[in-house]
Amino acid sequence: MKINKISYWIYLTSIFLILALPLLNLSPLFFPGPWAQSVSFRIIFAILLFLFLKDILLKPSYPQYIKDKVLSIPYFVSVPLAGYLLFVMLSTIFALEPGFSFWGSPYRGDGSLNSILYILFAFFTYIIIKKEDWKKIWAFAIMVGCLVSLIAVAQQFHLLSESVLVPYSDRPPSTLGNTNFLSAYLI
Repeated sequence: MKINKISYWIYLTSIFLILALPLLNLSPLFFPGPWAQSVSFRIIFAILLFLFLKDILLKPSYPQYIKDKVLSIPYFVSVPLAGYLLFVMLSTIFALEPGFSFWGSPYRGDGSLNSILYILFAFFTYIIIKKEDWKKIWAFAIMVGCLVSLIAVAQQFHLLSESVLVPYSDRPPSTLGNTNFLSAYLI
């Protein structure tokens, strides 16, 4: 199955933009950082999904290709992800504040909507990306991780002035807004 070259280029570029979102934390325009990152992710991914839907509707062989690709996902990956999605949806439905559980906090950029979209994004990349482009994607993701790490080091050791980066004496959050997010991201 061949994907249209223009569509594939848009998909690939958008995936690179999504992978670069951890660097997006420009105060006051994108503040708080995690909220700006999650909203930007939702916008980019929504555009990708609309383009993907257009490709599905215009190419008769495309739905079968997607079905075959989804069925080729190993059970040890698909079953836990499906279980996780089920628990996320159930926890949102039975939460004390379902709206807050669904949308999340602006200071954390979380919420069940983001969790569901992250899983869909993983499936989307698995379906769309060609085997030879995975190396580029991993190299870019590692490069962004290195830049996020360098920002954290610069915050910790006060390497840049306060007008550029806010220094932190204890545990720097880098561009992710929270040290726990930084550690989970770097893992």
